[in-house]
Amino acid sequence: MELVQLDAAIDKHLKDGLKKTVRVENFPDDWTQLGRAVQSTMLYWGLKDEQYNEPQNFNPCAAKIQPGQVRIELLLRKKDLRTHATTLPIVQAVDELLSGFVPDPERPTEAFYQVSGGFVSVLEGIWGYAMLYAMPTRKVTRGF
Repeated sequence: MELVQLDAAIDKHLKDGLKKTVRVENFPDDWTQLGRAVQSTMLYWGLKDEQYNEPQNFNPCAAKIQPGQVRIELLLRKKDLRTHATTLPIVQAVDELLSGFVPDPERPTEAFYQVSGGFVSVLEGIWGYAMLYAMPTRKVTRGF
């Protein structure tokens, strides 16, 4: 699955699953916008990186298979993050949506799992809840 297709699948999955409670958007190009006050609950997300290990075989005529992972980062912003009572149900809903999510039905073994999560300081005095999810994947490069 190409990154553009993966991006679209994740975006649709998050927006469909959280449409009644959370506004879902990609991270803004200007990071200072994350420090602006929000009027509703926002979930910013984006592809963090794509990492691949060394090829598993070294035969120049054979296909090279590189195991790796794709990671996505999410940041939950609320008007008031001081109480966990209203934050944790949203975090749990995001986790239920993404843990085990398979964006490509042709590769059912490639599902997302949570790597980390916790409260972070976005800017001085402004807090958010950050989450990091990863999905194992592989890249196949054909030989000669």
